[in-house]
Amino acid sequence: MDIAKITLWIPDQKSLTEILSKAKVKLDCGSPKTDTAGNFVITLFATESQARKVAVLGYKHELDEK
Repeated sequence: MDIAKITLWIPDQKSLTEILSKAKVKLDCGSPKTDTAGNFVITLFATESQARKVAVLGYKHELDEK
């Protein structure tokens, strides 16, 4: 089973709750960073199918399938 790394930019805790309810993912350890716009930048790990579920939620993201 291949694991994908997903970097997400989300505005708040409510967004994270939505993501965690829609897909089975693992959060990276450590506190999230923030970007210049005030968004939280988080890293998730998931199977490719679960990563696609996160990608369609509409948040800015980068998907690394390597």
